Amino acid sequence: MPKLDSAVLLCGHLGVSLKTLAKSLDIDVSNVRNDLPISEPSNELTISKV
Repeated sequence: MPKLDSAVLLCGHLGVSLKTLAKSLDIDVSNVRNDLPISEPSNELTISKV
């Protein structure tokens, strides 16, 4: 089983997600949520109220 940093490096070289790599190694990923798309940072300064 590869270490996480090695797995991330391998995924980068292969152009696949960690979930795809895990599936290819027959690791059950049925409880792993899909990644959410990363949104671009806003050009506007916003302040949220707590």
